[in-house]
Amino acid sequence: MADRLIMNGQNKAHSYVSLQTDHRTKHEKTPSGRKPRKPFNGIHWRAPAIMVAGLLAGIAFALGHHFFYRRFEGQAVKSESQQRWITRGGTAFAFLVKMSLAIATSTAYIQQVWKRLGERAVRVEGVDAMFVGLRDLSAFVNLKLWLGNPMLLALALITWYVSSWTGQTSSEN
Repeated sequence: MADRLIMNGQNKAHSYVSLQTDHRTKHEKTPSGRKPRKPFNGIHWRAPAIMVAGLLAGIAFALGHHFFYRRFEGQAVKSESQQRWITRGGTAFAFLVKMSLAIATSTAYIQQVWKRLGERAVRVEGVDAMFVGLRDLSAFVNLKLWLGNPMLLALALITWYVSSWTGQTSSEN
């Protein structure tokens, strides 16, 4: 099934965008000549797989971080070089946790954006705000849009929060 954007309205300030589904039969080919993909219950398998894999990887890296530092707990450091390598290992684990969770939440966010666009028409500036919500804090100026979409708001805030974590460890303070 192919989707297309339909612009409604003459004035840009009052233009709306809605997502309409192209109703082709399962044997018809797309304009590119390929058969349309068959989604599972309307959802392609890749996005949920990326979200679950990101979450599981984040949990695994967090546990790895915990057990990595636990291994060295209570031991005397033999050299400054060893201390640096332990700190680097911990920082690498922390970065991988952050990256994995950000991938999971940002994928969920984009899926929620497309779901929202498929449900009803949205003003063009609302569509812009939704698509830059993970990159630009000024997208949150449109309070009506975000308060009307609490799941989008929650996912955006979680992604911003996870992305704001730094790689600084206690030994660097």
